[in-house]
Amino acid sequence: PLLMDGMEMNKYATGLMFLPLMELDKDMNFEGMLADSVTAEDDRNFLVHIDDKAVWSDGQPVTADDVVYTAMLMSDPDISVARRSKVAPFAGTEDGIRVEGEEFGVKAIDANTVEFTLKDPTNLDYMLDIMFRDFYILPKHCLEDIPAGDMLAADFWKAPIGSGPCIYESEISGERVEFTANKDYYINAPEFDRFVVKIVPASNLLSGL
Repeated sequence: PLLMDGMEMNKYATGLMFLPLMELDKDMNFEGMLADSVTAEDDRNFLVHIDDKAVWSDGQPVTADDVVYTAMLMSDPDISVARRSKVAPFAGTEDGIRVEGEEFGVKAIDANTVEFTLKDPTNLDYMLDIMFRDFYILPKHCLEDIPAGDMLAADFWKAPIGSGPCIYESEISGERVEFTANKDYYINAPEFDRFVVKIVPASNLLSGL
């Protein structure tokens, strides 16, 4: 079991089930997660290529459309999103909400390539560290028929399809979340069968260990 408080749990559990585009390795160098390359066309346009081997836990491939769909969902005014700031820099948004009639700054170039266009110039390191490390991609094929206003209550979250090393199994609210290993995890199959995250008050972490 892994012990953590509820606040840490939210981000940690998300990262077990859903991958971001990039992450830092143990040497603090950027490495691809869903993306295998990120390049700057200039200081406002960036190309992200999705790894051809990336798949969802139901076997469907992760595609550029999944990235675009996730960005559009995060910028939809009909849903409350904690990480709205992650899409706020994109062209065609205002305070992270898509502006009707303006071209949205996230579009698929081909099945595995996404172009991100920003409102203001920035550098590649900003995109890698601030934007793409905390931008968890969702499966369009599982969610596209659900209205944005109904998304947070959708049955999908009872048994989510993800791209990470773990598959959600069950939980006791406020106490524990249990996962099984995703043996088809394309980066490196886990060497365990089950993984349990136990939630405890922050003040009790030391005694819990």
